[in-house]
Amino acid sequence: MDTLTHALSGALVARLLPATADRPALSRRAALAAGAGAAVFPDIDFALRLIDTLIYLNHHQGLTHSLLLWPVWTVLLAWGFSRLSRGRYRWRAFLPPVAGGLAAHLLGDLVTAYGIQLFAPLSAQRYAADLVFLFDAAITVILIAGLAAAWRWPARRAIAMGTLVALLLYLGAAAGLQQRALGLAGDYAEAKLANVERVSALPQPPSVFHWLLIAGDTGHYHVARVNLARQTGTTLEPETTIAGRYLAAFHPPGQLDWQREAAAAGEAWESPALAPVRRFMRYPVVDREAPGPGEHCRRFVDLRFTLPALTASFRYGACRAGDGEPWRLTRWRGAFYID
Repeated sequence: MDTLTHALSGALVARLLPATADRPALSRRAALAAGAGAAVFPDIDFALRLIDTLIYLNHHQGLTHSLLLWPVWTVLLAWGFSRLSRGRYRWRAFLPPVAGGLAAHLLGDLVTAYGIQLFAPLSAQRYAADLVFLFDAAITVILIAGLAAAWRWPARRAIAMGTLVALLLYLGAAAGLQQRALGLAGDYAEAKLANVERVSALPQPPSVFHWLLIAGDTGHYHVARVNLARQTGTTLEPETTIAGRYLAAFHPPGQLDWQREAAAAGEAWESPALAPVRRFMRYPVVDREAPGPGEHCRRFVDLRFTLPALTASFRYGACRAGDGEPWRLTRWRGAFYID
């Protein structure tokens, strides 16, 4: 999730949790600030981006997102907020909003397709529910509306609870749509593929109705994009904007346009130089626009970070001077600043 949505979710949880028995009790402003601040804290690992993008991609949402380290971060942040208050509030008074804010952040990232390392540092395995894209405007709007109402009528705690229920209902709807998208991918795989190895549905912007369908067989991924709310296709005109071409790439369920992508493989992909890339990429495919064989380069992308009408993000590959020479890690810029 994006930083704003994380902050809002932390503030909402702080509004819901009761205060501790410590006196003086936290003011409403202090509790909301602590919840929002704690919910933003885990993304401090964005600093890894200053070192190297690939290091960031492999370690982002790691230690600071660990369920095992959640108590440690809770105590440290509570102590830090107490210091910031210049001793006005004891550190124990900050425990509920801080713990809740951190939990909100972990849950917010868990429902995306990026995945968090819940059991770092003991395990680098990522867990992802694949329910919503990395940012979701509907979730942000629900949080803003709920917090605004809760601020206007602070005595009515039911408003914050109602906002939480609305969020859960939204995620439940996303889960239902995900199952529908998975059904479409499964139907295609059953009808068209001899050796089904993987069937997935990944959320896409701008709404929970947009999904990337993936059906994997030996050596290939079969890919289609669907808009579950659309009944008819879109005709592209020469003057269609990028946004128009992007939306037109998502077809109605009955008119899916399946494309076959070559799964990442070969000497370059298996080279030691690409070991960190292999750790990061979940659905690695050969980049369709990769340099030709004469350039001695092979380029790969992750289907999670390919969007129609836009240059794929996080494009990595290997290049070498000639046959028999060692492969070296090479990076190409994508469409966004973080690439």
